[in-house]
Amino acid sequence: MSAERRSAAAQVYDAVVIGAGLAGATAGALLANAGRRVLVLERDVHPGGCAASFEEDGYRFAVGATVGMGLEPGGLVRGVFERVGRVPRYLDVDPAIRVLVDDRVIDLHRDRHAWRSALAATFPAQADAVGRFWGEVERLATAMRRAAGRFPVLPLRHPADVIDSARAAHPSLLAVVANLGRSVGDRLNAYGIDDPHVRAFIDGQLLDAMQCRADACVAPNGALALDVYRSGAQYVLGGLGSLAEELLDVVSARGGTVRLGTAARAIVRDDHGRIAGVTTRHGVVRAPVVVSAVPLRNTVALLGEAATERLQRRDADQPRMWGAFTLYAGVAAAALREAPRPFQQVTDLTVSNPEAHASDAPPANLLVSVSPAADRSRAPAGHHAVTVSTHVDAERWMSLADDSVAYEAAKHALEGRLLEQVERVLPGFRDGLGYLRSGTPRTFKRYTRRADGTVGGFPQTIGHANFAAPSHRTDVPGLFLAGDTVFPGQGALGATSSGFIAARSAERRLRSSTVLARGHHRFVETQEVAA
Repeated sequence: MSAERRSAAAQVYDAVVIGAGLAGATAGALLANAGRRVLVLERDVHPGGCAASFEEDGYRFAVGATVGMGLEPGGLVRGVFERVGRVPRYLDVDPAIRVLVDDRVIDLHRDRHAWRSALAATFPAQADAVGRFWGEVERLATAMRRAAGRFPVLPLRHPADVIDSARAAHPSLLAVVANLGRSVGDRLNAYGIDDPHVRAFIDGQLLDAMQCRADACVAPNGALALDVYRSGAQYVLGGLGSLAEELLDVVSARGGTVRLGTAARAIVRDDHGRIAGVTTRHGVVRAPVVVSAVPLRNTVALLGEAATERLQRRDADQPRMWGAFTLYAGVAAAALREAPRPFQQVTDLTVSNPEAHASDAPPANLLVSVSPAADRSRAPAGHHAVTVSTHVDAERWMSLADDSVAYEAAKHALEGRLLEQVERVLPGFRDGLGYLRSGTPRTFKRYTRRADGTVGGFPQTIGHANFAAPSHRTDVPGLFLAGDTVFPGQGALGATSSGFIAARSAERRLRSSTVLARGHHRFVETQEVAA
C-alpha cells in the first residue's frame, strides 16, 4: 500500500469525538470499548476541559472543577469506569465540604445522622422546619439518584429515549413528577423557612451545583444537589482532569486515537446533509458519527454554514450562563495556622439577594480547593496548590476586556476581595503566598475556547431542566452532543452522564449502518436520526 493510501485509510473512523473533557473522554472510551474505531480531538495539550490542570512554578493547578463525585462503589462515575475495566484513584473526603455562612460553620457530613445533627446545631431557630424540609429533600434525591444510575434521557425526542427512560421508572418518581413545576424556594416557603442563614446556605449550595438559586432552581434537581454529599465526595489524585486522562488511555488501549493539541476546524456534512467527518490541520477526517463534547455555541460555529436553522435557534435560545473568576495560588504549608481541608466554601447572606451586590461588594459565594499533602503531584514538598473560584457575570467581564485599564482594575480589585475571604477559612494564607495568578471569563475563553467565556452549564430552572432541558440529539444525522450545555447538566456527574448518553446513541447509529469499502457508508436504518 502506498504512503498516500495508508494516510487516507488512517483518516477514516467510525466516530470522531470533539473535546477531551470528562464528557468527551467518557463517550470516546465507551465507543472504543464497544469495538469502534474512535478519534478524540482536543485543542489543548491537556485533557480534561474545565477540569483540566496546568503546570507552573512547580505547581499543578486545577483549571476549574475540583470536587469529585460519583466515584464511590456503586457511584455513577465509578460504574462507567468499571464498564471499561478501570478503577479511579481518589481520596474519600468526609466531611465533604466545610461551609462558612457568615459567622456560622457547617460541615457537610456523609452520614445522615451526623448531617441532621449539624443542620440542627447550625440553624437552631428553625431546626424543626429545616428537618422536615430535609426529609423531603432526601426522598426526592433518593428517587432522582436511583433514576440517574440508569441513564434516562430527557427531553424525549426519539422512541429510543422513551425506552431508555422507561428503565428508570419507579414508584418513587411520582413525587419527582409532582414537583417538576415547583422550585426549591417554593418548598422552603411551604415549610415556613425564612431564616436568612438557612436561605443563604441553600442558595450557595445550589448556585455551585445547579447554577441558580433556590427561587429559580427546580425542586427535584435541587434536592439531588443538596443531598449529593450523602453519597460522598472525593479528591481525585492529580485533579479531576486525571479522570479524563484515564478514560483516554482506554481509547488508545482499544485501538482508538487521541490527538491532543489538535483542534477541530469544522464539522463536515455530505450532500445528503449527514455527518461526513471533521476537518483538522491534518486534513479531513471521515466518519459517519460525530460526538461534539464542546458547548453548543462552539458546535454551531464548527458547522458554520452547514448549521441547521433549528440548531441556530437552539443556540440563540440558550439561557444565560455564568462565568467564573478564579485564583490559582501556591502557599507554604508552614504559614497556615491549621491543617487545610480539601474543600471549603464561603457563603455570605448577600447571596440570597443578588440585587444587593455592588461592584465592590465581597464575593457572595466562593469555593476554596486545596491539594492535600498526600498528593505530591500538585505542589512542591511543604506547599499546597490552591484554586479559588466564584461566580461572575461573564458578559460584563467580556465587555470589560475591551478597556484594558478598566479590566485590570476590576481584576485587581476582585482578586483582593477574594484573598480577604480565603483568609477567613485558611488563616495565614496571605503570609504563605508564593505564587498567585487569576483568571476571568476572558481567560477561560482564551484557554478553553468556550464561547463567551461561560462555565458551569445551563441553570437548572423549571423552564430549562428535565423535560425542557437541551437534548443531546440534533437534526443533523450522525451528530450528537455531550457536555454541560445539554441534559443532564454540569459537574462530574452531569458530564459523565451526557457522555454515556451520547455514546449510547452514537453506537446505535453505527449499528444501523453498513460500512462499505473506502469509508463510504450506506445507512440501512435512520431510526437514530434526531428529530
